[in-house]
Amino acid sequence: MSEINKGAYTSDEITLYINHIPFHPYRKVHRKALKGKSNAACIKAKCLDCCNWQRVEVQNCPCNECPLWPRRPYGRKRDIAELKRSPEALCEQE
Repeated sequence: MSEINKGAYTSDEITLYINHIPFHPYRKVHRKALKGKSNAACIKAKCLDCCNWQRVEVQNCPCNECPLWPRRPYGRKRDIAELKRSPEALCEQE
């Protein structure tokens, strides 16, 4: 674990957190994100964590004010294209 940027957390705390991630491939994504060498892995790990490790919840995320929303993994391309064209358009839908 020497490659991981631990910040304020101990190796034991990080290991305990990762072991509570329910789906094994998501654990790999989280480890990659903690190494800090992949922005895509960081975004994916954060979005999955925010949506309780549910891929479909990330895809259907209603939180378009989140700075990661346009870059979220599994995002719907139509929503992203619409946001680029008119950020206000998505706010009006709600």
